[in-house]
Amino acid sequence: MQVIGNNCCGGYFYLLNKERFNNPFMWSLIDASDFIYLIENFKNIDFTNVDFTELTNTRFPDHVLLNKKVNTNKHVIGLKIDNKITVYYTHYLYDRKMNAPTKIDIDIFYNKNYEYVYNKYMERLKRLSKNDEPIFYIITYRKHNWTEEKLKYLLSLKTNYKIIIITQYKIKNKPDNVIIINDNLKEGDPNKITKKYFNKLKELIK
Repeated sequence: MQVIGNNCCGGYFYLLNKERFNNPFMWSLIDASDFIYLIENFKNIDFTNVDFTELTNTRFPDHVLLNKKVNTNKHVIGLKIDNKITVYYTHYLYDRKMNAPTKIDIDIFYNKNYEYVYNKYMERLKRLSKNDEPIFYIITYRKHNWTEEKLKYLLSLKTNYKIIIITQYKIKNKPDNVIIINDNLKEGDPNKITKKYFNKLKELIK
C-alpha cells in the first residue's frame, strides 16, 4: 500500500491504520501546484535526486512550530526533488540543545535535523516502489494554495491513479478514478479530518 498525502494527512492515515511508513512523504507538506506535478509525472521523477532548501520566510507560517519551551528556529526544512517539487518537512525542527532526535508528539527536535530529514527520506524511499500504484490522498486547504481552478485542472489529468480528495469545493463532474468527499474544512487540522473520515478512507484505500 502506497498512500501519498499532500500534507500530514498521509502520516496520520498510516498511524491510524497501524501501518509502516512506506514512502518518504510522511509528516510533510507539498504545495498544491507541486502535488499536481507529482501526480502528473510520478513515473518520471527521479526521487533519488534531492537537495535541501530552507524556507526562512515560509508561505506556510501556521505550520512553523513556535514553542517557547524549546529552542527552535522559526523555519521549515524542505527537500527539492529532481529540481521539480519541494517537500516541506514541517515536523522536523532544529533545536541546538538536542544532541539526539527527540520526539514531542509527532514533532522531532534535533540539532542535526538536516541529517535526520535526509536519512529518513532515503530510508523510506527504499520502500517506495514505482511498480505499486500509489493512492493520492488530498485535503484541499486554501492555506496550502488549493483553489477550485487547481482542483479542476487536477481532475482533467489523464491518469488512472486512485485519488481521494476531501474538499470544500463542489465538483459536478469527475473521472471514475477520483473519489470526492465534501467537507467545509473549517477544521484546519489534517489529523482531525483524517480521524473523522478514517473508516471511509480505509474502505476506499485497499
